[in-house]
Amino acid sequence: MGILDVPPGRITRGEILFRGQDLLKLKEDERRKIRGARMAMVFQDALSSLNPVLSVGDQLGEMFQVHRGMSRKDSRAKAVELMDRVRIPAAKERVGQYPTSSPAACASAS
Repeated sequence: MGILDVPPGRITRGEILFRGQDLLKLKEDERRKIRGARMAMVFQDALSSLNPVLSVGDQLGEMFQVHRGMSRKDSRAKAVELMDRVRIPAAKERVGQYPTSSPAACASAS
């Protein structure tokens, strides 16, 4: 995805194919258009996944604003829709909340 710092990360040979296209042959701005719009990274560490100073809805909706040109209102509605799809309770209320690393807060929210 091109998210590692160079150095220390470097690719010495080979190819990275995404839907038949070699990502190593693309310029950075072309790769950036693919990241977020057609591919994304979901980090397993909750503290690396969401920024605690931005609401959940703003973070989920950001991709729709940046890559699809949606308004903040429409992207927030899309975030609610996605949260509903994966059965996150009270999605409409959750989009305005902020991520927390506190296990007690997470348990009381569900």
